[in-house]
Amino acid sequence: MNKMVLRKSSFLFLPILFLTSWGFAQTNETAEFSSLRILSTGNDGAMQAFALSRDQRYLAIANEHKVIKIFDGRTGKFLKRITGYHEQVVEIAILPSGKLLSAGFDNSLALLSIEEGKVIGTLSFPNEGGSGVAPVKLRSMDVNKDGTEAVAGDNKGHVYFIDLTRMILLDKKIKVDAPQVSCVRYSRDYKTIAVGTGVAIGYMLKKHPILLLDATTKEIKTTLTGDVGATTALCFSYDGNFLYSGHKSNKRNIRIWDLRTGISRELKAYVSFISNSGYTDLNLDKENKIAIATTDDNSVEIYDMQTGRPITSKSRSKVRLLRKLDHFPKVIYPMNEGSSFIVGGFNQNLLYLFNREKRGVTGYFHSFNNEWAVVAADGRMDGS
Repeated sequence: MNKMVLRKSSFLFLPILFLTSWGFAQTNETAEFSSLRILSTGNDGAMQAFALSRDQRYLAIANEHKVIKIFDGRTGKFLKRITGYHEQVVEIAILPSGKLLSAGFDNSLALLSIEEGKVIGTLSFPNEGGSGVAPVKLRSMDVNKDGTEAVAGDNKGHVYFIDLTRMILLDKKIKVDAPQVSCVRYSRDYKTIAVGTGVAIGYMLKKHPILLLDATTKEIKTTLTGDVGATTALCFSYDGNFLYSGHKSNKRNIRIWDLRTGISRELKAYVSFISNSGYTDLNLDKENKIAIATTDDNSVEIYDMQTGRPITSKSRSKVRLLRKLDHFPKVIYPMNEGSSFIVGGFNQNLLYLFNREKRGVTGYFHSFNNEWAVVAADGRMDGS
């Protein structure tokens, strides 16, 4: 049996509230992801996506071998596995009803019952882009507050709206003035949908719009100028006054849009030129003091919003020589209104726990087939 090798060997039982209460006295210098070295991803393969239910009851991890594993979101303990539907998963979301929605690169959605442990409905999207070099693929997906509707965007520039109670496409759809929809996200109050557009190859010198849609009417309310390349990550502030957008082109950058004025400013990124990489997700705390971002060159970055400058970065690679358009499983979920965050790992079945006050990693969650481990940054652990 493959085992995990820890840098430190002092194993203490941790009476955990897995996602909410880790207060270990770590500093940015000691909280390195290399504290936990993974020797194998197991028979389930690498993690493709993960999701946390809003009540933190369930944590779901989708692996590459059509496996979706469900864990207890408060203790980390393994609950069950579901035979997945997609060969390659774009995103998954846990609905308030206890069902799980999975979006795949096969241009379809699957609805799964966590309680029954099986697929209960599927929906395929039309191949409106036609045949050619680039097949139609879903790029991003998000779900409304009560889990009755979803919004999805594809690589041909279509925005679709889905009735999840019947698993059908609504009549309303939008074709954006850009080569693809790269990101879709609901606002915190679920009244607005932000749509990021563009690609990073061949169009990097052109700005593509960010659309703000009315979530009820599905009509465009505002069009922002966007930035060069693709808008690959979006996040609203808790008060709804600001929109954060992460971009990918021949550099990567984050913009903060004041939605009251339409004026934006740029954050100083860790790698701001010739990075050939982009942001895969963004999130922030309720007070707008901390922003956390993930990138497709395997970095996790934290920004101090008081100064607009980086605090720290956890990275395996600062520069990618080749661009890759596929989304990476580095979604960010805030807990307790952003007092801490859970972040998808670097395709190693690792989830990272970031603490706002500590401004760094305080722990890790690792899944290996049906096994699990919760590990503090200093090596203390609990698990199966």
